[in-house]
Amino acid sequence: MDLSELTAAREALWLAEATVRIEGPKYLSDLAGAAHMRVDTFLIPILVENAERRPRLLLAAAARAGNYAATQFLEAMQRTPGATVLDTAAWVELAESDVLPSDDLVRLESSLTRSRRCGGSPDPQDAFVDARISLNSYIEAVQEHLDRPAGD
Repeated sequence: MDLSELTAAREALWLAEATVRIEGPKYLSDLAGAAHMRVDTFLIPILVENAERRPRLLLAAAARAGNYAATQFLEAMQRTPGATVLDTAAWVELAESDVLPSDDLVRLESSLTRSRRCGGSPDPQDAFVDARISLNSYIEAVQEHLDRPAGD
């Protein structure tokens, strides 16, 4: 499954949760909300990591294609790691070029100025298992609710 499919699945879950919140009983609504939170606990770190990695991948591709600004900036990053690379002429040249779309340029600048996170994120495998269990519980509860005779 690629990231666009993950994003689409997350949006479909959000729409299902909204429908249950409007039309369903509270206990199903609560299960839907819990499932959504656990899925987000798994997916959001993946989506954020991908978004943060994208500018560097674009820079590397541009440098391989011979783009001077990308090459100079990557070399400056190797010499001057972290936020101090933003004070170099290579950053100015990169920012003035069209190598990166503006949102990726902002994302790169943000990643260079932000200190690296230390822990805090759940283990991806554990988060996946929690999300799967929560989704299965929600699906089973919906099926049981739908299988009940009318009026119960």
